[in-house]
Amino acid sequence: MLREHRTKQGTWARLTVHSGEIGFAWDDPESEQYTIILGPGDSIDVPPRVPHHLVTQQGDFSIEIEFLAEAK
Repeated sequence: MLREHRTKQGTWARLTVHSGEIGFAWDDPESEQYTIILGPGDSIDVPPRVPHHLVTQQGDFSIEIEFLAEAK
């Protein structure tokens, strides 16, 4: 999770923070690269095949990751 990775074609991911803080970094070379800090209650949707990784912050955190398939 701390190194660049991506979901498969047709699979979205939704990351939700339950406690603490985590950095989320987009690694797509075709668009602007940036990191956002997510806190409790924040969510982010990750499109299929878009490279990204997590950046740890100080302290403990709890996250949930859901994987969602495109409707056929």
